[in-house]
Amino acid sequence: MAANKEVRTPKKPQAETITPHKLSVTILIRNYCMYRESDEYKNIEDKALCCKHRRDMCVLILRLLQSPDLSLSKLQDLLTSSKYVIPSEVVESLDKDLHDLYSGGIGFLLDIVESLEKIMAVPDSSLNESKSLMIGSVFAKTSIVGHYIRRFAVYFDKLTFSEMTAVYENFQKYYEQWQKNFIKHGKTQEKDMDVWADNKETWSRRQAELFIATQAALLSNNEGKALPPDELHKRIMNILESNPDLVGAHFLSYLNYLRVDEFCGAMRSLFNCFDAGLDPNVKYFGDGKSKRHRFAALNLAILHYHFGHVEEALAALKESIKISQEANDNVCLQHALSWLYRLTTVNEDKLIVQCILKSTELSLSYTASLGLQTFGQYGCLRTGKSYAIFETLAKSDMINCQHNYKDLISNNYAMKAALWQVYGKTEMSSLWSQLLLYQVFFYVYR
Repeated sequence: MAANKEVRTPKKPQAETITPHKLSVTILIRNYCMYRESDEYKNIEDKALCCKHRRDMCVLILRLLQSPDLSLSKLQDLLTSSKYVIPSEVVESLDKDLHDLYSGGIGFLLDIVESLEKIMAVPDSSLNESKSLMIGSVFAKTSIVGHYIRRFAVYFDKLTFSEMTAVYENFQKYYEQWQKNFIKHGKTQEKDMDVWADNKETWSRRQAELFIATQAALLSNNEGKALPPDELHKRIMNILESNPDLVGAHFLSYLNYLRVDEFCGAMRSLFNCFDAGLDPNVKYFGDGKSKRHRFAALNLAILHYHFGHVEEALAALKESIKISQEANDNVCLQHALSWLYRLTTVNEDKLIVQCILKSTELSLSYTASLGLQTFGQYGCLRTGKSYAIFETLAKSDMINCQHNYKDLISNNYAMKAALWQVYGKTEMSSLWSQLLLYQVFFYVYR
């Protein structure tokens, strides 16, 4: 019985692996640092060209770190394209080092990692005299690039000799594939350089999580700037090929299907989202399984509500409320109750007031503000007093401004414009309508 009190969870998958692409990018960063410390760079008289080199190199490296792995051919195309102005010395040194690594064996790979340690060395007088490289002179150690270099070195140090050999063998195959492509096609002609759009190479877990978080935020706040549904679906499928257990990818797929009102796809993605993290060989006890079930039921209710299935939504919502009460999960229970007054007309005003009070108590500011707006709308439809309605909306405005809830701010402007129009004050209605237009255009086109 004592064993049943323990909660066994699946092992967390490894966040990073050293791929040939990451190794090539690391060599590129190292060579750029060496170029920046060289006399050749310091003697360049065209300072505007130096600034352009720095800017383009930083943008390219950031894009390479945040995007999925590329083949060496596509990486070479990026470095030599007109989109990024990269110093020819850096490109030539990269070609030379990749060739030396291919023919030099694991010993050359160890030399590269050792040179990274010199780049990350703490600057002192002795290092300055020997002209050793400090990452602080080119990239700060606390920057994204500095963090990447240190992570690469740490992960490489953890490798066993057999794993190190596997990394080198993978690089050999990576380089040989580029050689075959170069011999067959020669230098590729420059074309659309968005090589990540149709890329089907490996996504690391961190790259995938960054992409998912970015697209989910855009879908929530500014859908127009998110990727088109078909292109986003292709990216998600590529991510799932490399990370089949990544729950966020399934949830992003669910949101993407909701955009186009695809019920079957949204339902399938939602089920996959809550099933992906479950290991059939692991037994779950206590709150672990219950939490997954109650949030799954809540999201299922939201899905049915989106498609107008009121009875199914209400049934799923009641299940979520029941499980939340059994587990004493006030947060999930409050989210469920905030949906309940949308699905029922029984004691609607009491449910809204209770939702506002409890959300404020639990510091659920978004739910509290949304409840205030709903209560204002309810008062307007039930011929409530105008001053009380505007006071309620003012309280919602205060919460929205404190937490920068852009969508709720826009909702408030729209409600105030409609209210003034109902009361016959066209000037005030026009004023709030103009504020709403400014709000929308500011966040969409900025």
